[in-house]
Amino acid sequence: MEKSKTPPSPVVVAAVSQTISTLAVALPASSLFPLLDIWRLAILEPTTASATLAPLVKAVTSTDEPLLSSPRATVLTLLRLATNALGTSLSRSLLAADSRTRAAFTSVLVQTLLHSDRLVRVAAASLAFNVGAWVQKGRVAKVKGEEDVAIDGIRAGEEDGEWEVELVSAVTEALANEEESEDAGEFFLCARAYHDSDHGER
Repeated sequence: MEKSKTPPSPVVVAAVSQTISTLAVALPASSLFPLLDIWRLAILEPTTASATLAPLVKAVTSTDEPLLSSPRATVLTLLRLATNALGTSLSRSLLAADSRTRAAFTSVLVQTLLHSDRLVRVAAASLAFNVGAWVQKGRVAKVKGEEDVAIDGIRAGEEDGEWEVELVSAVTEALANEEESEDAGEFFLCARAYHDSDHGER
């Protein structure tokens, strides 16, 4: 039988959290890549994810032009960090708990879905897919009568039609503009996720 994973000690979590929080503020956008590359893996540990929520919100929702015009590796790794974060308990904090955070997060997602660089578009498509999956998960729970249970998916009181239309429009535009076939499959997955979540109650 496989042994259960032992969570890191509080001392380690505190040290990692403090280091990430300090560097996320101190480093200029052009120098963030090494930090983001480590962080995208560290955030898969639930205790680390919770402890680094505040700097994550700041990093992901930054609308500073230097960040989105940073080297491709930095933008790609930021998107991968955000994608991993949506696989943890942070989804609600990023997409529902604070409307300003969600709006800024959405702005970054939309801009990168329409980015001129193919690899950035693919990374953004993966992130958009995770957003769509989170919405669908909550709606499926509602259909099953589990909406009162603590489901990590969108809840009835968190529905926002305008937000969903904005995201679907961005994915649709990205699909319409996409000419490189190897990307198209990723975008179609995103579109299908949104389609399924939009019809989950029917």
